[in-house]
This record gives sequence, structure tokens and C-alpha cells, in this order.
Amino acid sequence: MTSQQSELLVSSDPSVTISSSTNVSIFLTKSLESTKNVGSINFSKTQKGRDLLMMNGYSYTLNKEAKVQYYWRCETRFCSATLITTRNISTGGHSISTEGEIHHLHAPSIAKQEIRVFRAQVKRRVREELTPVALLIEQEIEKDKFIFRGTATINTSTTYDRERHKCIPNIPQSLDFIIPHMYTLTRGFERFLLNDKTTVSGGRLLIFSSNTQLDELFKSSYVFCDGTFSTVPLIFNQLYTFHGYRKNEVFPCAFALLGDKKTSTYVQMIEDLKTAAISMGTKFEPLVLMSDFETSLIKALPTTEHKGCFFHFNQSLHRRLVSEGLAVAYRDEEKVRKWSKYTMALALLPPNETENALQLI
Repeated sequence: MTSQQSELLVSSDPSVTISSSTNVSIFLTKSLESTKNVGSINFSKTQKGRDLLMMNGYSYTLNKEAKVQYYWRCETRFCSATLITTRNISTGGHSISTEGEIHHLHAPSIAKQEIRVFRAQVKRRVREELTPVALLIEQEIEKDKFIFRGTATINTSTTYDRERHKCIPNIPQSLDFIIPHMYTLTRGFERFLLNDKTTVSGGRLLIFSSNTQLDELFKSSYVFCDGTFSTVPLIFNQLYTFHGYRKNEVFPCAFALLGDKKTSTYVQMIEDLKTAAISMGTKFEPLVLMSDFETSLIKALPTTEHKGCFFHFNQSLHRRLVSEGLAVAYRDEEKVRKWSKYTMALALLPPNETENALQLI
């Protein structure tokens, strides 16, 4: 074997021995779809979806296959270098077998290959995860200590976002949509869709929570709730979330898509959670529930002590200030701003001192 062959053929398995024979076989532990680095050999896809083999700075596209034999050719058009792999039927792995030296008519491009491997890793995660694309790229850069930062992030919004959209269904435009089965389960294949019902007001109520999350929620004496409106599809009014509390940490436990803010809808949501608790041999009766001053929720849990969130309390006061026509005065007059902040700070005082402080204001 020549020194060029020795440099070309590399195995990550220490049990594999490179002999001086001209017919060398390297066992690979990954199938053609894998993009994980195995020694100096990587499998990926071209932009047109063709199988791609990358090794030591050279890239080969799949030219043809016959039973268990795969024939590869250098992707550079003027280069006639070829490679043959054999698929192991029992394991699905591949071995590379080639006779004689592999002659290329051009120099290898390690940088180009690294970029390709990086992009393949990002695309794989984009298809398998819901992590924001920008964060996902930063994680891969940090993990691999990737140095081609500028090149690797080109066309992020067009390439990677487009790849993600291929894997997720379109946002429903009407309430008559069918939930794909994969979205009714967690990534660990535990039931996630708890209820899918029509509300008294004619809307649709969806509650998502696994038994593991429900168990955490029902054990919590303190429960935190909040509704968000900006991130839900237009066919729903809000996403309402329940968070359990344990050992000074808060955990998201249940997620409900509501069609409106009517008391009957909140009551049905709470009743569904209570029914789930009974089926698990427990009760949903938190001692304290902290929310955003939602009157309908307070009516739905009349025996629970309700506390308001300081952030939403301040929001409520500011809305009242605006409704009283004091928005301009708040902007221009220091006294009005100070009075408003003093009023907001009342919530931080012990209850028995609140009235005296209000008189001072």
C-alpha cells in the first residue's frame, strides 16, 4: 500500500487493521443517511437529494447501485475518481472497498467538506427539533468549534427555515382541522393530547399535558397560570398555561388552546383538569393560584386562594391611568409618574400597612 492510500483509508474502530493489501475494507457503523462523523468519513446529501460520501476533503456522489454494491464517483465533473461501497445486509452498515490507488485530478477541500458536514448537522436538527433556527446554529457552532461562522450561517432564513416548513403542517385556517397523531404524543411517545372538545360557546378547547406533567401539576400546592395571545393561530383566542411549583422551581405542566375568554370556557378547562386528576386517583385543588387577575378563572376555582402577578397588577394600573386620560400627564409630569409608581409599590407592602401608605400618597 502506498502512503497516499494509508492517508486516505481511515477507521474510527481500533479493532480494524489497515493491511498492506491493495484491497482494503473499512467497516462503517452508520448507514447512508447518517451525517455523524465516523473517523474521517461522512455521509450526507447533495442539495438535490443525492447520496454523498465525503472523505479526506473529497466528495463522491452515488452513481449507481447493484444489490449490495454502491458505486460512487467524484462530484467534480472533470475528475474520474471512483469508489465502491458494500452494504452489510444484517447491520445496514457499509464498508468501502477499492482496488489500487484513488487518483484525483484536483486538490482536496477540507474547508468545503467541514461546511457541508456542519450544514447537514443543522438540517438534521431542524427536521427533528423545534429549537429556534438561530439558536440551533449557535449551538452547533459552539459544539463543533466551527470557524467558518460567516459562511455557515448564509441563507439561514431561506434554507433552514424552508427545511423546517417541509416537516411541519400548515397552520390551520378553520376549527375543523384534524390533529396529526404525532402531535398527540410527546417525544417519548407518552400521551400528550389530554382533551379535544367543543365548548358551550361553540369554540374548540384543546388541552395538552402528559401524565408525567399532570402528576407534577396535581402535587403542587402553588400553581401559576398565564395566558398569551400573540403566539396562537388566529382561530384561537389564547394559549393558557399552567405551571407547577416544587423546590423553588416552576415547571410548565399543561397547555390549553381557548377559543374565547368566557367564564364557561374557563370552567370547562378546569373541570377537564379535575376529571383527569380523579382518573389518576388524586384531586386538582391547589391552595394558591397566581394568575393575571382573570375574573373568569377566579370564578372557576372558587375555593382556591387567588393571588395576582405583580407584573399584571402594574399593567392593570397603567391601563386604568390611560383610561382616566392621564397618559399625557404621565409622560410630561414627574409628579404623576411618581404617584403612579408609589401606587404600584403598594402591592409590595404587608396588608396591614397598605391603607396607611395609601393615605400618605
